[in-house]
Amino acid sequence: MIKKLMFSVAMLASAAFCCAKEYRADISKYLSVGTSQSYECVAVMAHLAGFEEFNKEDTTGKIASYDEYFKPYLKNPKVKKSLSYIKKLRRSGFSYDAIGSAGTYLNTDCHSYRVDYDILKKYLDPRCGNPEKLLNAVSTFYDETHFEEFYDSNISFYGQTAQIWLSHSKDLQKAIEEVQKYYKSETNKVFISSSILNYNNNFGTSFNDGKNVYFEPKYCAFYYDDWLIVHELSHPCTRPVVDELYKNPEIKKYFESHFNGSRAKIMKKQAYGTPYISFNELINRANEIAVLQNYLPDTYVKQVIKRYIENGFTEIELVLDILQPYRTGNYASLMDFEPILEKELTERITITKVLVQ
Repeated sequence: MIKKLMFSVAMLASAAFCCAKEYRADISKYLSVGTSQSYECVAVMAHLAGFEEFNKEDTTGKIASYDEYFKPYLKNPKVKKSLSYIKKLRRSGFSYDAIGSAGTYLNTDCHSYRVDYDILKKYLDPRCGNPEKLLNAVSTFYDETHFEEFYDSNISFYGQTAQIWLSHSKDLQKAIEEVQKYYKSETNKVFISSSILNYNNNFGTSFNDGKNVYFEPKYCAFYYDDWLIVHELSHPCTRPVVDELYKNPEIKKYFESHFNGSRAKIMKKQAYGTPYISFNELINRANEIAVLQNYLPDTYVKQVIKRYIENGFTEIELVLDILQPYRTGNYASLMDFEPILEKELTERITITKVLVQ
């Protein structure tokens, strides 16, 4: 069990530092919060390239200063070419958490990757396309816009965005401990970064160096809720199980055949544009709730369930019920429980009519 380290907000703020010119504040020996320079660079590119999810209402008023800084560079031929490349990538699905994956695997200075190419090709989101071409586009944009100077000039602002995480330091540590207990896995170092460019989006990205998986989620700025923390931390843990479940032809056929009408409409509105992505969210959310059931009040958990049903995940209670033996039992891991989950889900989706038609 990881030892708890409790600090006051004042102590945490004093622990803030710029690691390789990147703003981070340590909460414990395994947990830090801040703003990822590499992710911020790719997110800025997505913003300037007109990606819808990175161009929503600016409630902070800060993004206007971003636009003002980068406006003179938009006529630069090399910058134009870099932005044109990621626009082209978007047609192949480069969006949302794929941006998070790119920012996660790039080194801080955006001139190299954190792992060798054989490992990179295995774990970098495939929507990022050719890793070398992506690196060339991002590094060129980084150099031509003097991105390091831009990032440094906003260090104090990044410190402000970190304050909400620092003020919830105990809650964060508790959430990570509960995630670790539920998924029966050791927690490696966690780096929680936030960006105003995310608007209200959050991405459960992780970093795999070929030996260990590290939680490195990208959150929206100035917002905290327990469910949100557990939700994004759960994604790296549930994805292998989701992939295994989706190999079942009955499960795949069922969810693909029901991805239509109002169900497809409400899912696409939440950026879950395919049957697989929608199914992935369903399984992740059910496990997220199972984690919350272990340490948060029942009234809070019921509110989360109600919201998810309203958001179209009408099978959430069915899946959550199937997960209860795992939640309260002694299974070695969620993957160890997967055959039972698969069997029960296959049987029950054929007799339970809970889907939005």
